[in-house]
Amino acid sequence: MMLYLIAKDQFIKKEELIRWKNVLKNAKIIEFNCGHFVQEEAFEDSIKPLSEFLENKL
Repeated sequence: MMLYLIAKDQFIKKEELIRWKNVLKNAKIIEFNCGHFVQEEAFEDSIKPLSEFLENKL
């Protein structure tokens, strides 16, 4: 499992992100300093880890 956490999300509060980190201990978690739409706001930074994750899972 891979999870992108986004620091400036207006919909998901920081407390939820902390809880997800604690619950999903086996997940690969990558944090971005952007808003809700990480694919648009941090495309260049997000595509490489996603590609690597998918290559390892296929």
